Amino acid sequence: MSTTSNTIASTPSHAQFIANGLATGDAPPDTMCSICTELCAEGENIVKLIPCQSCYFHRVCILEWFASSNLRRGTCPNDRTVLFTSNPNDPTVLSTLDHVAHVPAVETPSERVASALRRHMNFVRDQNAVTGANNIVTAWRAAEDSGMIERVRDDILTMRYRHSGGNSLSQDIRRHYELVSDYAEADFDRLCARYLSASKEHIRTRLEALYPLLDELEQRFPPWTSKEYKEHLQWMLGSAGSFHWDTMYIELDETSNTEEWIRAMYENMLRSRG
Repeated sequence: MSTTSNTIASTPSHAQFIANGLATGDAPPDTMCSICTELCAEGENIVKLIPCQSCYFHRVCILEWFASSNLRRGTCPNDRTVLFTSNPNDPTVLSTLDHVAHVPAVETPSERVASALRRHMNFVRDQNAVTGANNIVTAWRAAEDSGMIERVRDDILTMRYRHSGGNSLSQDIRRHYELVSDYAEADFDRLCARYLSASKEHIRTRLEALYPLLDELEQRFPPWTSKEYKEHLQWMLGSAGSFHWDTMYIELDETSNTEEWIRAMYENMLRSRG
């Protein structure tokens, strides 16, 4: 058997490489993902291509490359090591030859998934960039108000639907889309949990700051009592743990209203009785 034949026979399929050719772990400091040109930061979902000496990428970036229309998608984007066999006749892969003059105005299914992945990666990166409970809540609510949260959820459904494409897709491509949607959904679930935890801390900090104001009013203006106000605050602190991430905005809005109301009462009592 020739050397070329041996090489072809030993090259894994797309699915085989996805299953066995990626090693999860942090990249060396200052390593850049050449696909998105962003640093592979600690704590992000980073993979190393096992056949390559030192090529690291964001997992979603390299999975997008593997399913792209580029005819070299079966190679490493950095050093062009052949990673898996790529079928150029796969109906989900568009030709990128220079002589193709017409580019359809409407996205193909594969292009829709690629667009969904790009939006998802940008969303995850933007959310990961903020720290601290107040900033996390602010960033998430801004994404809610802009419609980005709803769009990202729809994008995950797009990716999930794509991997169930039936006989029109090869087994390797269906498996690819399944992995992409799994990782995207895991990212989104992690950020939802982070937002929920930050919201509870945000609510607790703001409400607990109102107790000293009520105590001061009681001390300065007896027999006025803050009992009913404190009971309301206690109820709100307890109820915050029962909200799901997509209804937490109700509790956050109620917290803002309660804080505004008690602080206004505090100022009015000091002004009128002080």
